[in-house]
Amino acid sequence: MQILENTPTKLAIYSRPTEVWFLAASLPILGVCFIVDLVLQSEPLSNKFFSLVLIVVWIGLASWAAVDLVKNIQCTLDKRLGIVAVREQGLLGTKIVLRSLGEVKEVIVDKESSDRVPLQPVSLLFSSGEKLPVYIQLDLKGWYQNAQGTAEIIRDFIASKGHLPTPNQKLTPSSEFFFQSLIHHFALPLLNLNLYSVFPKLEGSRPGIFSIAAKTALEAAKISLSSPPK
Repeated sequence: MQILENTPTKLAIYSRPTEVWFLAASLPILGVCFIVDLVLQSEPLSNKFFSLVLIVVWIGLASWAAVDLVKNIQCTLDKRLGIVAVREQGLLGTKIVLRSLGEVKEVIVDKESSDRVPLQPVSLLFSSGEKLPVYIQLDLKGWYQNAQGTAEIIRDFIASKGHLPTPNQKLTPSSEFFFQSLIHHFALPLLNLNLYSVFPKLEGSRPGIFSIAAKTALEAAKISLSSPPK
C-alpha cells in the first residue's frame, strides 16, 4: 500500500498486494499437483474417483478465491469533485465504485482476532451504512499499526480545509462524474493543443476562430466541473 497523492483537495491510496496474489494463485496450483500425483499412481482410477472429485471442487473454490483476490485497488478522495472513487482492477476487468465524499461518516479499522489478519483492514463507513474497503494488503506483523496510520491520514484529509459537500448533499449521478472525469483528464488537455500544428492546412483560413472556439469550450468545461451536484 502506498500514498500516491496527498494534497489539500485530493488523496489517492494505491495497493498492489503481490503477497496476496502469490497466496491466491498457489491454492489452485496445489490442487493441480494433487491431481497429477493421483493420476501417476498405479491404482485404478475407479479407486481414486472420490479423491479426484474433492480435488476438482478444491480447484474450483480456490480459482474463485483467486479471481476475487488478485486485483489492484486505488481509492481516491477528491474534494474538488466531492467524490470517493474506488477502482478495482482484477482478472475479470476493472470495476469503479463512486460515492459522495460528503456521505463519509467514519473511517473504520477492522479489529480482527489475533489469529487472523484482515486483508482489507481499513474501510469507509457511509451514512447509508455501506462499508467500502480502502485497500487490500497481507501484513502479518504490523498490519494494525499501518491500518491505524492510514486511517489517520484519511481522517486528517477529510477534516482539513477545502471544499467538502455537506452530508445532506445528494450524490451526483455516476454518468455526470464520468463525464466530468473525461473533461478533466482528456478534453482539457486536448483544448490546449495548437490546432494549426496538427492541421497545417487550416492555417490562414480563418485566423483566430479555432482559438476562440477552444477558449469557449474550455470555459464551458470549467463551469461543468465547478457546478455543484443537483
